[in-house]
Amino acid sequence: REPGPRALARMRDRQVTEYFGKLTISRRTAVAALIAGGVAAYAGSARADMLDVEKDELKFGFIKLTDMAPLAVAYEKGYFEDEGLFVTLEPQANWKGLLDRVITGELDGAHMLAGQPLAATIGFGTKAHIV
Repeated sequence: REPGPRALARMRDRQVTEYFGKLTISRRTAVAALIAGGVAAYAGSARADMLDVEKDELKFGFIKLTDMAPLAVAYEKGYFEDEGLFVTLEPQANWKGLLDRVITGELDGAHMLAGQPLAATIGFGTKAHIV
């Protein structure tokens, strides 16, 4: 009979404890520490040289929902400007209007439902050639 997932987790915890000696550390804590160290190392790494961009002034659309938070945080923290981009965020009334404005070029990009651009390319709802 094979051990279940909890038994396997306990065995891995014991292995980590044996490896680190008397230091009692769980596998989860060890993995979390490794991930945190990797993120800190990545965040502190040197920035890449600025590249010439095709367009540095961009207009992004979004719907006022919590899942647009990455755009808002990047805008407020100046991450776009750090990369040489000057971004304007424009709230949109609905998903259809958002997609239509991206298709017509009124918006340079948008936070949208993952299926929207795919559906538009096959003619569902709106017909568009999206690359």
